[in-house]
Amino acid sequence: MARIRTIKPEAFVSESLAAVSLTAERTFLGLLTQADDQGRHRDHAAIIAGQLWVLRPEHTPSDVETDFAQLADARLICRYKAPDHKRYLHIVTWGLHQKINRPSKSRLPACPHHEVPVGVTPSPAESGFTEPSLPSHGALREDTRGMCEPAANPGTARKTAGQDGFMEDSERTHGVLPEPSVNPHCPDLGPRTMDLVPHQPTFAL
Repeated sequence: MARIRTIKPEAFVSESLAAVSLTAERTFLGLLTQADDQGRHRDHAAIIAGQLWVLRPEHTPSDVETDFAQLADARLICRYKAPDHKRYLHIVTWGLHQKINRPSKSRLPACPHHEVPVGVTPSPAESGFTEPSLPSHGALREDTRGMCEPAANPGTARKTAGQDGFMEDSERTHGVLPEPSVNPHCPDLGPRTMDLVPHQPTFAL
């Protein structure tokens, strides 16, 4: 059953509609009145011809099929095949232009390319992009191994990732303090404290 729909003034200056023939444009505007509240309809040229072109018999179902091809190329409609092996179509920009008060639930299957059911994640082929897979837990990528492995020779200078400075391997082990270094050119003179009070000489009486 045909429904009351909205046709915005912008439709007549739409570049997408201007790219198709006048008959395809009329078929598209007619689909707005025949599609259900979700913008879906059977993809059947003979049915559409009987609904929209009944008083114009010169516009045959074959001509409607040509209209469908033009509208699909302009991405105004999307044609798809459902699991019941029947073909359907839906108006791609339906939700942007039609505001339905209390919409009825559609009896037709949803489009697998544009309408994803709630709770279902679209496959990469349907969504049009892919994300790089993450490494498994505990695994390291090959390009990061060089940043995690220690230097082959301890004590040699090595450059840390993202830093310009160098750091040397520490010679201190846990719980052991390194021995103080001794300069061979300066003898060890013992403690560095000095008695600042001069010693008074003692005399025997």
